[in-house]
Amino acid sequence: MRNLRLWLLATAIASVVGSARADEPAGTTEARALFKKGLAFAHDGELVAAADAFDRAYATSPNYAVLYNLGQAYAALGRSLDAARVLERFLTEGGDKISPARREAVEVLIASERAKLSRLEVNVSPARAEVFLDGRRLPPNPLEPEWVTPGEHVVIATSAGWLTAARPVIVEPGQSTRMSLSLEPIPLAPDSTSSECPLVPFASDRDPASDLASSPAPVHPVPSSHQRDIALGVGALGLVLAGSALGVYAWNSGRYDDWQADRQQLLAAMRAGGPDSATLAQNARLAPRAADIQRADDAALGLALAAGGAVVTSLVLWLTGGKPAHRSGLPTGYHASTW
Repeated sequence: MRNLRLWLLATAIASVVGSARADEPAGTTEARALFKKGLAFAHDGELVAAADAFDRAYATSPNYAVLYNLGQAYAALGRSLDAARVLERFLTEGGDKISPARREAVEVLIASERAKLSRLEVNVSPARAEVFLDGRRLPPNPLEPEWVTPGEHVVIATSAGWLTAARPVIVEPGQSTRMSLSLEPIPLAPDSTSSECPLVPFASDRDPASDLASSPAPVHPVPSSHQRDIALGVGALGLVLAGSALGVYAWNSGRYDDWQADRQQLLAAMRAGGPDSATLAQNARLAPRAADIQRADDAALGLALAAGGAVVTSLVLWLTGGKPAHRSGLPTGYHASTW
């Protein structure tokens, strides 16, 4: 089987050597030398070296005829996905320059290579997210499923303001697989003002102490001086709650900074050529950490609100506290008599 592949490759290469030379732009000496090396490697059965030489020749001086040789080399190496992609480019770039017989033969070869592949459709939310398949960036909003080799793949999606998500997927030979990936929003950073006591406006624009002083004495007894003791206790509780809120905030801020640094490291790895196993494992821990940070942030906010409520309650109790007093229509010490 290997000899047959080599024979087919050598035959295909021989049939396009003339057109490759004729169509190459003038002055592409280096590309022509690389193409000749590719032919020699293919003749000796060194298909990996041949594919590399053809690839470099095309990169140096693009010529559609070289793609035919490169696609044949990939097919002989069993790289069906690369073979189908390169041969499709050959048909697109060659256009009318390719004879109908050659075009038909290449289309048959593409169909043969695709029969060994699978299809993968990835739906991502939000739709603007960038999607990476095994470290390769996919085009935004693809109209058709992606051709992939059977086996396990890793899909990563990232978008500004959202947590990066990664998920492995296994596709079977000749099957179509659909997967969905939903990103979670990045938790907000702990608010530095969350530990402050909320301001509760008074019903009157005047100072409440002056209101109490100017108002007439009530007919019923006012609360006793023990009310101020209760106010002190509630105020102390408010201070303890405020201190706890500040402590949780400071602790959670450090955790949030560490989480952001890990996320930036993962994004940098993807833009540098795809994440490795270490960054993928790190990414798998980002979402639980983010949820934990959000819970701690909510706890800090709850403590701050409770502290504010306690302080306001203490203030109201203190201002309304005092000694018992009664109001009557007679001066103090005067005894009324009856007829």
